[in-house]
Amino acid sequence: GAARTVRALEGDRSPAGDFLAGLLRLRWERAVEGLLRAFRFAPDDETSRGARDGLLSNEETARESAVRVLGASAAPVIAARLLAAQRQVAGGEGAPATLAGWLRAHLSGPAPYVRAAALYALDERGTADDETVRRLSADEHPLVRETALCLAGRAAGPAPGPKGLSTLETMIALRAVPVFSSLAPEDLAELARSSNEREYAPGEPLCLEGHAGNEVFLLLTGEVKVLRREGAEQK
Repeated sequence: GAARTVRALEGDRSPAGDFLAGLLRLRWERAVEGLLRAFRFAPDDETSRGARDGLLSNEETARESAVRVLGASAAPVIAARLLAAQRQVAGGEGAPATLAGWLRAHLSGPAPYVRAAALYALDERGTADDETVRRLSADEHPLVRETALCLAGRAAGPAPGPKGLSTLETMIALRAVPVFSSLAPEDLAELARSSNEREYAPGEPLCLEGHAGNEVFLLLTGEVKVLRREGAEQK
């Protein structure tokens, strides 16, 4: 399901979709590494690298070839079951026919960050129904609950006061910054919760040259000028 969802998201790009695709690739990679360890493949030999690349490929034929490599190191009955499972997945039996269908399938998966991102991606495409949002408002994970409650509140109408980003939206914004793009979702969530969102007036300084600082600024909207003092002038 991860491979097909990623391919579908690549054809319908959005920041939330890219974030979800990254989460799915990470889970996919972790699952492949676990499978290779279970079959006692050495981590860095040529056979392991070939099997890893094949299992992570978007091509069905490459994945089937990698499954055959795994099966060659197992008992015949195990090899036959692996190949049958791969062919069943490749055949798409019972698979969703649309991106919305794949997103809904991930709402009941075990990974909370995937559940939250899939719900958000459904909502931005206008395909998150009220019952699904209500159900996930009672999810066991706080990020999923917060995301669902935030979407439900916005659907009910604009609330008074400033409109801040949810934790998930902050995670999506942070992941778009190269220095944060490789962080695990747990670390992104921690960073998002420790972040502060603020609006600056035109001309208001973010920081001043020569002053000690311990902050990193991520610009969500607008633009900034960087001025450096040279003698009595600023350039």
